[in-house]
Amino acid sequence: MTFHLIDEAINMLRIGIGITKEITEPREKATNLRLLAGMFDDLGLKDEARELLLDAAKAALRIPDVDDRIMEIRAISSELRYSGFLEDSLKILEDALKSVEDAYIEEKLYAFTQVISELLEAKALDFARELVYRIIDLFPRIESVKIEDPDLLLDTFKLVAIFEKGDVLKDLFSIIILKLDDIEDSETRDDIYLDLAGIIIRLGWIDELREIILNKISHPETKIEGIIKFVEFVVSQIEKLKDYSLEFEED
Repeated sequence: MTFHLIDEAINMLRIGIGITKEITEPREKATNLRLLAGMFDDLGLKDEARELLLDAAKAALRIPDVDDRIMEIRAISSELRYSGFLEDSLKILEDALKSVEDAYIEEKLYAFTQVISELLEAKALDFARELVYRIIDLFPRIESVKIEDPDLLLDTFKLVAIFEKGDVLKDLFSIIILKLDDIEDSETRDDIYLDLAGIIIRLGWIDELREIILNKISHPETKIEGIIKFVEFVVSQIEKLKDYSLEFEED
């Protein structure tokens, strides 16, 4: 009975493949191929799943919108990695980066941050570090263009901070401050500054933190949130020190 059901499931999936091959819209085609591949993988048919995922990647590379393209490629890359095809996973990420070489700076920055995040999950640290250096090379261009999504700057900062801690990171921080100061809506600006404060607390940048909370954030209630965020961090560090001291005394 079970084997019969498995055969029926495989037949249905093959019909699904035939239907999907008739789809001409790249994003729809890529997504459906990826979903069908996941079903083949669940049935233990990993080679079939791999072939479908590679076909999905080819379709995804034709998606006109860069953000949608990168999002789909990352999903396909993750599926390949989970299925045990790490080399294929990394290869399609490289192809995705090649596809944005002539893209606008914000699109390129989004592609880099998404690919780096995927590489970190794959523990491909050398590749991730290489892309961080490519982001660093983009700093002058980031400074001279309008960034529509300020959260992208924070994502970039967090990723660069994994590999760089010195003047390079301070340079990016200065660029981000200039960009955030340009945000006209004060509530939006304050929220993003509060998120940035949460990041630099962990870097130990106390002077920069004080500047953000007291001079960059404009609304009193958000200033209080920043102050509380800082004190909570200090308390957590005290607790860690206490735990360490107790462990030391027990030894």
